Amino acid sequence: MKKKVITITFLLFYCFMFIFSETFYGEGTSESPYLISTYLDLEQLRNYVNSDNKEYSTACYRQTCDIVFPDGIKWNPIGKLKEGILFSGEYNGDGHTISNINCVAEYASVFEFLGGIVYNLGIENGCFKGDYTGSIASHGTQEGKIINCYNKASVIGKYRAGGICDNFNGLVLFCFNFGDVNTLTENSVRTGIS
Repeated sequence: MKKKVITITFLLFYCFMFIFSETFYGEGTSESPYLISTYLDLEQLRNYVNSDNKEYSTACYRQTCDIVFPDGIKWNPIGKLKEGILFSGEYNGDGHTISNINCVAEYASVFEFLGGIVYNLGIENGCFKGDYTGSIASHGTQEGKIINCYNKASVIGKYRAGGICDNFNGLVLFCFNFGDVNTLTENSVRTGIS
């Protein structure tokens, strides 16, 4: 009986530590990137970056599998343009995809403000809707890079919309948009890539 209690206690402690872990698997370096395997991992990345935690906003990440967002979840982008908080790390989609993403925000996108690199990532479906929208990134610095990515989600912008990115001063290479791109006002800007 005592052995069962100890075993159950150990299992509960292990489960508690796993569920409430504040870190990712990996070390956040290019040799050992933090691993993103679930929607919750991606959400945790967003929360760390948006709280202006430099340790995580400048780290390296690798997506390990296709991620399907839960139904009914509204995505808040990574980074905060108006506060100058950006993702300046490295996000390697590793050939995987994000599906069922729905983002309604002023700067609707996966990454609101990008100063790092996002590559080898596909957006399979969903909808981005806001004032200035782009599937991978809304805004970016000159250091920002989006490479070998694609989008199949709908992108709707009140003023501007881009299939891959919106107001992006960095580099976009080997990217393709297959999703619908629409704007809602006259004299607005709509493009396939940026």
